[in-house]
Amino acid sequence: MNDPLVIVVDTREQTPWKFDGYPVRVKRAKLDTGDYSVHGFEDIFAIERKSLDDLVNTTVNGRDRFQDELIRGNKLAEFDVYIESSKADLKAGNYYSQAHPNSIIGSINAWERTHSADFYFTGSRDAAEARAYSQLFAWSNKYSHLFV
Repeated sequence: MNDPLVIVVDTREQTPWKFDGYPVRVKRAKLDTGDYSVHGFEDIFAIERKSLDDLVNTTVNGRDRFQDELIRGNKLAEFDVYIESSKADLKAGNYYSQAHPNSIIGSINAWERTHSADFYFTGSRDAAEARAYSQLFAWSNKYSHLFV
């Protein structure tokens, strides 16, 4: 039987996904890029988690720091940003900020054009966690040949 996937969660992540009910082990450790990766693959792929409020705040107030994260993500083979909300919620302004939705969407579009990160609106926190598990599992299979 194969060992379970070991998902690494960045120690700075304040409200981490727990992956309860998934066939994984969770380990807390400092990640240089992103919030989630798989043990042994930390320099190959990662996922950044954002609530909608965090995304908006990052766009308005933490732009330079987040752009630095995206630049570090460019060095990985795979780097995704999962937003725990829907694009409809963003367009409706369902967040705690006066920032216009088009400004946030424009920032995301620009970041996707200038960085290797892909941004995904997952619809909910649970859906983001499920997608993260599936993606981390798929990437670990895709890149497992690097360790043979």
